[in-house]
Amino acid sequence: MRQIFPVAGQDLPVTAAATAGPLPRGVAELASLYRNVAATDPARPQRRWWLRANMVASTDGAVSLDGRSGGLSGPADRMIFTVLRSLADVILVGAGTARTERYRPASSAGLWAALRPEGAPPPPQGWFRQ
Repeated sequence: MRQIFPVAGQDLPVTAAATAGPLPRGVAELASLYRNVAATDPARPQRRWWLRANMVASTDGAVSLDGRSGGLSGPADRMIFTVLRSLADVILVGAGTARTERYRPASSAGLWAALRPEGAPPPPQGWFRQ
C-alpha cells in the first residue's frame, strides 16, 4: 500500500474548477489506479465495462451526519469524488441522495478535462426513483 494523498506541502485540489493548467500532483496517479484495474490482470481483456461506486462512512458505520453524507467527507474524499466523476462515462445517483445533497448534472467546469478523452462531453447523470 502506498499513500497518494495528501501530498506533503500541497493543499488538496477539492474540485477541478479550483485548479487551472496541469493536473495537481497525485491526481493523474490516482486516476490511473482507478482507470487501470483491468491492466493488473494480463489474462483479462483491456477493454471491459467497469462499475465504480463511491461512498463515505464514519468509523462507526454511519453514512450521514445531520441527514447528509457531505458532512462526513473531507477534502480528500471530495477530490477522489471529482476524479471518479472525471473518469465516468455515466453517473447514476439515487433520487433521495440527489435531492438531499442537491446534486447538479456534471459540467465540464467540475471535471478534470485531462482525465477524459479529448472532446468528450460531461457524463450524463440519471436518478433512481424512490
